[in-house]
Amino acid sequence: MKTNPLRALIDRTVTEQPDDAQQVMQKALDALPKHRHTRVWRLVALAAALLLIGVPSLYWYQHATRPTVAPTVAMTPAIDWTQANFYRGPRSPVDIDMSSAIRVGPPINTFDDYINASQLTFLGTVTHLRSLVQANMPYTLATVAVDHVLTGDPNKQGHTVDVMFMGGNITKKEMLAPVSMKPWTNQQEAQSDDVVTVESADANLPQIGKHYAIILRAPEKDTRPFNVPYAWPVMEGRGVFTLDADGVYRQKKLIMPFGGDSGVRVPDTERSEMTARMQALIKSKTQPIAALNQH
Repeated sequence: MKTNPLRALIDRTVTEQPDDAQQVMQKALDALPKHRHTRVWRLVALAAALLLIGVPSLYWYQHATRPTVAPTVAMTPAIDWTQANFYRGPRSPVDIDMSSAIRVGPPINTFDDYINASQLTFLGTVTHLRSLVQANMPYTLATVAVDHVLTGDPNKQGHTVDVMFMGGNITKKEMLAPVSMKPWTNQQEAQSDDVVTVESADANLPQIGKHYAIILRAPEKDTRPFNVPYAWPVMEGRGVFTLDADGVYRQKKLIMPFGGDSGVRVPDTERSEMTARMQALIKSKTQPIAALNQH
């Protein structure tokens, strides 16, 4: 049985993987028998050479030039910088009643208590703000992009959550409505549409583009009285840590009360410990990922 010289040549060429198509074609032509069918063999050899070089080259080109695709996650929405001046009125710090934001249940004192009472703890960026007023009290609904999940469902990363904050924008008319008929109320103020910004003494108001670590409760099943989906931070503002310029996430500094009649200020040891524990949690969850990215 005669050996087909073209088949043998193709088999050797695939193994050797020459870089130059001209070399392949020349080898094929030199190995062909010199008879009346030479012209046909030349055409067959040329087609085989082009096939041997063209297909691998096309495969390499497609894979070498294909853009790198990031892992499939929902894209963080763009920050609405038009809301940079969202809080339009003069600031009015007040001690807001937290009763509507605190759930009846086991005591929440330590950092572990906060985490156990939460559904999600994450690092996030505020992308959008919305003012709400209920029972003559202002609230701010912040859309927060989940940049990194610390505890809870990792699938939340790359998505957004709507977080409710106490305080925000409200007109003087809305704020003073409960006392508008009192004889000591300034009636001009009580009918004013001027906006003031009320800020809780216990938490910072969310700011567009700012970064936070938030310990979040489960979303409220009953969206009333706001009629929008939302979730509270654990213990309202105490479950919110703001990223400071030194790279540390901190709770809002508490306005120190006096210790009863003693005249001695109560030390703010609780919040320092909470800040330290939050930093430790962030470090434990983000450093392994940073190490993997370096390799």
